[in-house]
Parts: sequence; structure tokens; C-alpha cells
Amino acid sequence: MIEEFQDPLANYDPKEYCDPVERSLAEESVLTIQHRPYTTISPETPVRDAIKTLSALDISCLMIEAGGSLVGVFSETDALL
Repeated sequence: MIEEFQDPLANYDPKEYCDPVERSLAEESVLTIQHRPYTTISPETPVRDAIKTLSALDISCLMIEAGGSLVGVFSETDALL
């Protein structure tokens, strides 16, 4: 006997969130919540200069770009290691 297919989403009730922040974290894209452009450095940037940039811009990470491609991320945590 073959059972008839039942769509698991047929009786789906959308998630209800307790506040707007929870809803945004679950449903919004990164592009939507990005509030300022990102800053890039090259792989050859000295660590000292990267740390100065983080401090001067009051940000927690820098995108490492080479040849127009993202090749890494340098963060505050990296500076502590």
C-alpha cells in the first residue's frame, strides 16, 4: 500500500517572535542591517597598522582583500593572539 504524500508545510504556522530584534536576527539579510561600508586591508598590511585602523574607526574587524577578492578577515581577537 502506497501512502499519499502529505506536505509537511501544509499546516505550518509562521514563527511568532517576542520582539523586533529577534525577528530581525531570524529573517533579515546581512545587507539589510549593514549600517556602514566595510573597510579592507591587503594581506601585506602590518598587524600594527591593522590594529591602528580598527581603533581609529572604532570597528571590530577588517576584510582582507587581494586581487579584488575577499581572502580573509582580521578581527580584534586576532590582535590578541
